[in-house]
Amino acid sequence: MDIKLRNFGKIKEADIQLSGLTLIAGPNDSGKSTVGKALFAIIKSIANYPDYFNQVNSEKLYREYLKPLRLELREIDRLIMLSSRKKSNVATLFDEPDIDKNKLQGLLENIRRIFSRSMMRITDEQKVKLLTNIYNNVDFFRNKETVEELIKNAIAFLNKGNDAKGKIQLIASRIFQDVFEGSLNNSVHKKDVSLINFESDGSTILSLSSKDDTLNCNEFNEVLHTFSDATLIDNPFLLENDYNNYNDYKEFYTLEFDTIAGIKRLDTTTDLVEKERLAAKKLNKDSYYEDLLGEFKKVFSKAQFKYSTSDNRLKYKVNKTSKELEISNIASGCKSFGLLYILLKTGVITKDSLIVFDEPENHLHPEWQIKYAEIICKMVKNGFYVLLTSHSPYMIQALKTYSEKEGIFENKVNFYFAAPDTKTENYSIIENVRDSNGNFDDSKIFKSLYAPIEELNSIYAEIYKKSTGGL
Repeated sequence: MDIKLRNFGKIKEADIQLSGLTLIAGPNDSGKSTVGKALFAIIKSIANYPDYFNQVNSEKLYREYLKPLRLELREIDRLIMLSSRKKSNVATLFDEPDIDKNKLQGLLENIRRIFSRSMMRITDEQKVKLLTNIYNNVDFFRNKETVEELIKNAIAFLNKGNDAKGKIQLIASRIFQDVFEGSLNNSVHKKDVSLINFESDGSTILSLSSKDDTLNCNEFNEVLHTFSDATLIDNPFLLENDYNNYNDYKEFYTLEFDTIAGIKRLDTTTDLVEKERLAAKKLNKDSYYEDLLGEFKKVFSKAQFKYSTSDNRLKYKVNKTSKELEISNIASGCKSFGLLYILLKTGVITKDSLIVFDEPENHLHPEWQIKYAEIICKMVKNGFYVLLTSHSPYMIQALKTYSEKEGIFENKVNFYFAAPDTKTENYSIIENVRDSNGNFDDSKIFKSLYAPIEELNSIYAEIYKKSTGGL
């Protein structure tokens, strides 16, 4: 499978092939992580189609149509509550003195239902029925013209049909919003239209474009096969138990008397926290990929991760007889290996999904970087699909060496180099270091990585020259 990006975030141009192990190397702020996040958002959008549509559609209904209506009705609700406390005549709150209280009670019940938590669960037809009842009784309200118009708009939104493109566009818009916090287009070249194409064997699975940070679906083929899921691993500290209280729901509207619960976020952090929680609970009973798990023993030696059922927390033991340690008390390198270990052991990450590692070397000594690279190459040999970003010469050289050793280098490995575009400010270009004839040349990658060392050597040579009087 392939992803093609144009004018997306920092990336001016990138054509990335996913055939097993895909490495993107380059300096900081060159758009490396953007590729992984874009793939995560695309795969999550397709994997959650069409089920996620109803939740996203309900949120859009509330945010754009019902919220303004609720603001028009909030004063009425407040006065009714005040009236009931003082036992005054509720009819005095409206234009008509001899109001039908039973009819009013039914109206208020429908108002409360459309703005309650259950709104996220009822069908569109039921929502239309509730809104229609309110619409038929707008004469109760002094601001009836405004209320009438808002209800008409909400009903029109609910009655509007959505085809496959419309549904995936709404789903993708929400997920890209969560992953990129609303920033899709380049921050300097704001007028440039972004293009995102996800393909399989030359056929488009999903094509998106973005202008002014608003996403649009150009093409969607729901029949073509793609990855079942995506996982982005970038923060080993999520293994710590403090993240048990991580809030993975975004509450999108709160009023004094009502709280409408938001839909679950599908950003990279929420997804990884959820998977870590699931893996921790399955850790003591499930065991997959035994051939890969053996590689972790070379790192952990006799140490082991255990899930404590007494306090529902993940723990670490140096050996069988040692006391249990909180995850926060172990080395960050152990967390890096531990997170991958429990996800593999419990089968939470699978071969039909894409695993994205964003600069995994950040918390690893060079020796453990090399071991981590070895495990990743063995994962790819076993059928996993991996996208990895890095700026470590140890990690990159190890990936190349072990992919050759495991016999996957020629057919399953692609290396890319990300660098600032010399022609356009604030853009980067990502290019394949293997040309169309299959010739592999990673000199650009390592030249970029060794340049800082050469600069330090030059500075040291000047210091030495001065200290020796120019000798």
